[in-house]
Amino acid sequence: MTFSLRCDKRWSYLAAGVALLLLPAGCGGDQPRVYQAGGKVTLPDGTPLAGARVEFQPTDNLHLISASGEVQPDGTFELTTFSAGDGAVAGEYRVAVMPPRPAGDPDEWVGRPPSPIDRRYSSFENSGLRFEVSTLAAENQFQIVVQPPAGS
Repeated sequence: MTFSLRCDKRWSYLAAGVALLLLPAGCGGDQPRVYQAGGKVTLPDGTPLAGARVEFQPTDNLHLISASGEVQPDGTFELTTFSAGDGAVAGEYRVAVMPPRPAGDPDEWVGRPPSPIDRRYSSFENSGLRFEVSTLAAENQFQIVVQPPAGS
């Protein structure tokens, strides 16, 4: 009985040690490198588009790792891929800008004011916005000027 108890403990210690050695390999080891990126979103008159969301989608199909950022009250945004504000994978992106969401309950949005930006910006295909995220963080500050809806 003593022998089997010692064996069981040894196997438990061995299994725990192997698990600890393998743990770091499973934590982000396969994630591609990201580079700080962000910028500012404004209307043509310089008014910040606070509350909007910027979405960066890769133009190639080699990696489908997108990045996004919330536009702050001053119009600035930081891109996030894996964790808050970490940046984006280097490469070319097409960009969409989602207008700010109205405050309150979505069931009460009937009669809400129209979007402050042209709806083409909420589509990667139609926005006309493309940017290159570089390995040099200094080059990754993007100025995005969005137009109001046609007829405004």
